[in-house]
Amino acid sequence: MPNTKLVLVLKEFKKSVQDSLDIANKATQYKELRKGKYRQISKPILYSLNELSFLKLFISWEHFLEQSFIRFMCGAKNSAGFPKETYANPKSLEHALSMLKQKQRYVDWTIVSDVIERARLYFQNGEPFSTALGQASTYLTEMKTIRNRIVHESKKAEEEFHDLVRQKFGHLPRGMVPGKLLMSNFSANKTLLEQYEIVVLTVAETLVG
Repeated sequence: MPNTKLVLVLKEFKKSVQDSLDIANKATQYKELRKGKYRQISKPILYSLNELSFLKLFISWEHFLEQSFIRFMCGAKNSAGFPKETYANPKSLEHALSMLKQKQRYVDWTIVSDVIERARLYFQNGEPFSTALGQASTYLTEMKTIRNRIVHESKKAEEEFHDLVRQKFGHLPRGMVPGKLLMSNFSANKTLLEQYEIVVLTVAETLVG
């Protein structure tokens, strides 16, 4: 029987999230040498560090989804008893992952609807993923849009990012980049990056229970 301890996956994820957010939280303390003096880092560098922080958060989230999913496939259950029924019987975590990959190089965990559909193939009613991811789908889709804008220079990624910015501000502010958006406050005196942190941690806790 493979090691299917979900609690260890959750613990690792929480640490990764904290490590990721530390980059953004400490960024304002960093100095750079300008005109012979050490001064607070410039806005472009500050934005870039927040983007790095976000990317590490996003990668950790993808890893958590994959590791929890294959453990559920191998028989693990959360505190609520989900999944009630599993439609696969892999011999190991590696076997479970190979079943998901098939002939692909990797499994894509960035599209919420695809993950839910995948869960419905392997678990009764797709639980615990269907409900947990469905409730957070708007935020998780926003995260993918921001991630794509950071890592891709395509016109599509740019347009989708601009659409998201318009949704948030009601218009497209001049000079808006992902790092600047992530540092913006929209509610509860928290930056958008901090809000996304709360979202993924909440979903992770729900999945593992």
